[in-house]
Amino acid sequence: AKGSTNISMSIIWEAWKSAPWRGVAGGVYAAWVFKTVQNRRQGPGGYFGAQLKHKSSLIFSLWDGNRFTGSGHSKQFVKSNQLVWPLDTTYCKRNCQDCALPHLRKYRDAGLTTGTKCMVDYPVMNKLGRFDLRIQRITASMTINTAQHGGMPSGHGLVGERNRMVTGSRWRVTARNSKTGEEITVSDMLLEGGAEISRITTFDEMLGCNKCNDAYHRNTRVGPFLHDSDNSVRKPIWAKRSHNGPTTCNKYRVTGSKAESSITFEGGPGAVANFDREGKHQRVPLW
Repeated sequence: AKGSTNISMSIIWEAWKSAPWRGVAGGVYAAWVFKTVQNRRQGPGGYFGAQLKHKSSLIFSLWDGNRFTGSGHSKQFVKSNQLVWPLDTTYCKRNCQDCALPHLRKYRDAGLTTGTKCMVDYPVMNKLGRFDLRIQRITASMTINTAQHGGMPSGHGLVGERNRMVTGSRWRVTARNSKTGEEITVSDMLLEGGAEISRITTFDEMLGCNKCNDAYHRNTRVGPFLHDSDNSVRKPIWAKRSHNGPTTCNKYRVTGSKAESSITFEGGPGAVANFDREGKHQRVPLW
C-alpha cells in the first residue's frame, strides 16, 4: 500500500460534562496512532491528538525505533538506530517512556530516554469546538548532530550511546482552531528511519479512573485525509470499531458517517450502548 507524508484530520468537541464530585479530575483523549516505514522497513511510531480536561492540551509522543528487546519482565533497553529527535524544544523534550518496570528504573533514574514527548497547554479548547490537525513531512532528508540539539543524555552511556550524527526526515504536527484561525505548532521532529506513514488509526480514551456516571462526553473525528504530491486526496473507504471488555458499563456508543468520513464517540449518562459488554466486538464494520 502507498504511504503518506501529509495527513489531515479534525476533532470536534461537542459536549463535555464532568460530575461535581470529580473536581478537576478526568478528561478525554482524542488520539491518532501511527506507524512509519522506510524502504519497506518499519520505522518509529507514536501517537498525537488533543486532550480535553481541566487544563486542555495538544500532544505528540514518539518512541525510538529498535529501542527494546523482549517484553514484560524480560524487556531491556538497547542502542537505537532509529532515533526520534526534537528540533524545537519549546514544547518537546526527550523522556523515558515505558520505563515503569522495576528493573528498568535504574536506567530512567540515570537519565536514559526512549522517545520524545511534546505537550502544548491550550485551555481555549475547554470552550469546545473544532480543531484541525495535520502531521506532515516537511523535509525528506536532513542531518543533525544531537550535541547541537539538546545533547544525548548521559544515561545513554548505559547502552553504549553517545552524541552522533542523525539523518532522517523532518516532521511537523500542527493544530488549527477553526473558530479563531489560530495555528499552533505542536512539534518539529526528526525521524530516523521514518520516511512515510504506513498506518494510522484513532481511539477515544477517558483520562484517569472513571466510573460509568462520572462524566458525559461526545466528540466527532473527521478524516484522516491523505494529501498526495499530485494534489489528490485519499479519504477513508471504511471504518471499523473495537472496544475493550468485559465491562459493567453500558453507556458508550460509536457511530459515524461514510459521506462525511466521520466517527462519533459518546460516553456517560444518556449514551445508549451499541456494543456488547464482553469485549467481543473487535473490528466490527461501522460504515
